[in-house]
Amino acid sequence: MPRKLLVSSFLFAALTCAPALAAPVTAALPRDRHKQVDAHFSQWKSKTAPGCAMGISRDGVLDYAQGYGMADLEHDAPVTPRSVFSIASISKQFTAFSIGLLAQEGKLSLDDDIRKYVPELSAYGKAITLAHLMHHTNGLREQGQLLNLAGWRGDDVSTEADILWALSRQRGVNFEPGAEVLYGNAAYTLLAVVVRRVSGQSLQAFAHERIFKPLGMTDTRFREDHTELFPRRAWGYTSRDGGGWRLSVSNSAHCGAGNLFSTVGDMLKWEQNLLDARVGGQALVALMRTSGRLSDGTVTGYGGGLRLMGYRGLDMV
Repeated sequence: MPRKLLVSSFLFAALTCAPALAAPVTAALPRDRHKQVDAHFSQWKSKTAPGCAMGISRDGVLDYAQGYGMADLEHDAPVTPRSVFSIASISKQFTAFSIGLLAQEGKLSLDDDIRKYVPELSAYGKAITLAHLMHHTNGLREQGQLLNLAGWRGDDVSTEADILWALSRQRGVNFEPGAEVLYGNAAYTLLAVVVRRVSGQSLQAFAHERIFKPLGMTDTRFREDHTELFPRRAWGYTSRDGGGWRLSVSNSAHCGAGNLFSTVGDMLKWEQNLLDARVGGQALVALMRTSGRLSDGTVTGYGGGLRLMGYRGLDMV
């Protein structure tokens, strides 16, 4: 995915991931707090440029949500708190959570070799476990680059079958599993395959039933068909040489590593679950927020689809 892709979505994601994980604020918010927030986003209020959505949750309750700028430049549709964004790699945490739910039920183990569920992959000598996939310590080659080498253009449609075709033809890995950490998408596409083959449901159906519906995330879904339409969709754009904007969207017809669509309000509901663990329980949430380790014990700073950091003594993802 190009770095410039989905301008709106990246801003939306960055702004909504942290607030719900901050320590509770005991002092009352100033009456002009929302005006101060709006002032910070004033540069995005243009009617001729992509914008973003912002949401703040305080003690589990929505405190403020606002949209800035445009969701659809072609149809003059502004961003609102109900705008539906492609949230790119933030999708990965929902795939990891789905794997964790299946592990809780004893239907798989994170120590299982991926070839137990995807036997069409080559044997590389040392097992690549589901934990290696989850924590990006697997050594697999990047799926997009493999397809590019095989002749796919950046805006060509790619399917799960295409990814499996490319991965199954590899005769080696970039490094011994567990020896290094290298962020990539192939691992999470494979985890989505595991969810389907173990549960008998697509990742979208499984996540809807086990995560989105219980949490009331009514505007959230994995897109398995690149032609699927979404009400209130915020489109992705990239800047055009000479000025202006150009539509920039992914034509991938597979999910797991990406292709989740959601709203700022739904994401705040999800973040609250990373605190109170209403779905999945505290053990699974703890797994999500526990860093992977290399074979030598080095902490990687990446949990279950979550980058783990600290800020002024607070845990942050």
